[in-house]
Amino acid sequence: MLVLRRATADDFLAFFGRPPPTEIWFAVAACRGDELVAIGSVFWFWNARSASNHVLQAWAYIDEKEPMPAVVKHRIALRALAILRAEGETAIYSCCNSSIDGAERWLRRLGFLPAPEWAIGNEMVWRCDLSN
Repeated sequence: MLVLRRATADDFLAFFGRPPPTEIWFAVAACRGDELVAIGSVFWFWNARSASNHVLQAWAYIDEKEPMPAVVKHRIALRALAILRAEGETAIYSCCNSSIDGAERWLRRLGFLPAPEWAIGNEMVWRCDLSN
């Protein structure tokens, strides 16, 4: 049985072999017993494109060690979005992994829309408005 819980810095280190990339972050861990099998992470990075360079943007990621049921990934994402809304975050950004079947459809189902103004090279960035 999979259990979802808030991830710690130690979880991140155990899963990825390195500490979180930013000081401001949170993650939801999917565990089977004592084993971490997936982490859905949100990191805040300084927006280099803003005029003042003082705008933090939230970016979302889901990483898994084994194929996870879609419902589990969806629950991780919904939990993360609910936490962000409750904390007053107005938007979150992500890239779409086109190697995952249905990834674009899933992002749309979560409320993400393409945001071509934020494209990173040839990679489309997706934005979810959390203000409503």
